[in-house]
Amino acid sequence: MAYDPYSKTNQYIIDGGIAGIAFYLAHLIRFEGAIPPPNSSQLWTLIPVVIVLRLLNNVLFGIYHQIWRYISIKDALRITQASLAFSALLVVLRLTLPDQLQFFRIPMGVIAIDFLLVLQAVLSFRLLRRILYQRQPRRKVDLQQVKRVLLIGAGSTGVLTAKELLSRSDRKIVGFLDDNPKKIRALISGIRVLGPLDRLSEFVNEYEVSEVILCIGSAPTKALRRIWRLCDGLDVQILMMPALDEMIDGKVQVNRFRQASMEDLLARKSADHSVNKPKLVECYQAKRILIAGAGGSIGSELARQLAGFNPGQLLLVDKDENGLYELQFQLEAQTPKPCYRLLVADIRDKQRVENIFERFNPDVVFHAAAHKHVPLMELNPGEAVLNNVFGTKNLADQAISCGASSFVLISTDKAVNPSSVMGASKRLAELVVQSKGSDIATRFSCVRFGNVMSSRGSVIPLFQKQIATGGPITLTDPQVSRYLMTIPEAVQLLIQVGTLDSRNDGIFMLDMGDPVQIADLARDLIELSGLRPGHDIHIKTVGLRPGEKLREELFGDGEQLTRTDHPKILAVNSATRLEGEQFDALLNGLLDAAHQDNSEKIYHLFQEFKFGFRQEKPDLTLSDH
Repeated sequence: MAYDPYSKTNQYIIDGGIAGIAFYLAHLIRFEGAIPPPNSSQLWTLIPVVIVLRLLNNVLFGIYHQIWRYISIKDALRITQASLAFSALLVVLRLTLPDQLQFFRIPMGVIAIDFLLVLQAVLSFRLLRRILYQRQPRRKVDLQQVKRVLLIGAGSTGVLTAKELLSRSDRKIVGFLDDNPKKIRALISGIRVLGPLDRLSEFVNEYEVSEVILCIGSAPTKALRRIWRLCDGLDVQILMMPALDEMIDGKVQVNRFRQASMEDLLARKSADHSVNKPKLVECYQAKRILIAGAGGSIGSELARQLAGFNPGQLLLVDKDENGLYELQFQLEAQTPKPCYRLLVADIRDKQRVENIFERFNPDVVFHAAAHKHVPLMELNPGEAVLNNVFGTKNLADQAISCGASSFVLISTDKAVNPSSVMGASKRLAELVVQSKGSDIATRFSCVRFGNVMSSRGSVIPLFQKQIATGGPITLTDPQVSRYLMTIPEAVQLLIQVGTLDSRNDGIFMLDMGDPVQIADLARDLIELSGLRPGHDIHIKTVGLRPGEKLREELFGDGEQLTRTDHPKILAVNSATRLEGEQFDALLNGLLDAAHQDNSEKIYHLFQEFKFGFRQEKPDLTLSDH
């Protein structure tokens, strides 16, 4: 084993040597080089005692748990406390020992000088170790490969980033940018604050910067967009520090810089589970939880997050075997590994659904299985009805039969005043859930929200593929807008809904914030790729597709939004409720029409349900795209 001069054993030797030498020098200084015989005798007798007691005192204060090459101000304060405590003990003994033990009473001047000498020497040795560590030879890098970096934000995150980069040889910091006028021209960690953010392009060109690193912690949307605009046309890469909670949880390291993403530009905050944690634990811990559509974007994230509540068993249902196969590997990578069962099944198969519920008897059901591609469902209305309406009915009926405590339907804002088959089928799914009544043990809830970013079939992956192939990006209409949220945030709120009282109308709406212009989204994605809209990648308008709206709505005619116990979840109070024999008759007619693939009858029956569906079937031919 290689000799380590800074192992704990050698730390004891160094500190012991410091204690002995400092005690001797304190006497020498106190008596101006001529130590009288009584004190000389005292000195040589007490040196071994002082060394042992100082080392024990350091152990008591945890000094030897510190790593010298990473010595910090906090560590220095702990060393100061330990030295001060030992010197205070000597003072107490000096003042309280009786005359019979006068030999052990150390002069006050010696104690004071000893304290200063020990503290200075101990801190100096540790500081020297840190300096030597930072100056030790790094991996040789070709000077032409060294990236010149500009840091945005001279706060605590910026200082943390600078310290990390200073220990590396592949990047050279040219300076900070910060809008705080008090910081401009100041030196922070030896690095100059060059000026405000508005001068970004000037400094990028002057110092030949190749990377701009955002050190703002959780940068707001406006600040991020401002930085993107300032970098427009510059040959520079924009990176971000990892989120602080990821660094605290140990998921990433400080030096794991990442490129900014659309999620950063949305700047939506995640739901805080700690606010309602006792209810969440009560609702999900040790419970059997069935997730229909577990192989999809929402369903798989539900499985991953619910696994953190230590459920009794996750029952993962999907007809997409590939989705379940991928989810299996993700769950196996989690710590601790959840107890789960993969169930390949089609929710339209009533007998298969009944067998699953009878066999596993789930306590909680999340229903995320749906056909949700708007133009495709316009071409295949029978499939939309069978899956979205009657698949929901099969699950809801079996949830009641097995006495499940909670059933949560994942709906959509497209169910509000629906203009498409997909939206109409999801609105009917809501009505099916609402029709189950409030006199049963199962608590039914429907949750509406808008588009989720990066889900399969969403616009962002489509735009990214089009950018990767050189464009153009196809935009349906320059005025089209959508409500967007990230998959993790949507699922965090869905999990919260399972704890809310749904004895109103059973429909909840997630707080979606402001709608996003899809044209702006396209331009942002192009810029995120380091390209220029209209120059490197063109944007082409192709017109709205069948069933699509310019703008989605959060609530329909006759509906009102009210607050719930959770600040980001709203309750939808609806005047529209369908149940009883007439509702059942309409559903039976719709089921027959779907089995016959009778589009005309499906559209006619949609109008009979009277939830605001459009009045006529669109003219769709095989040539429509």
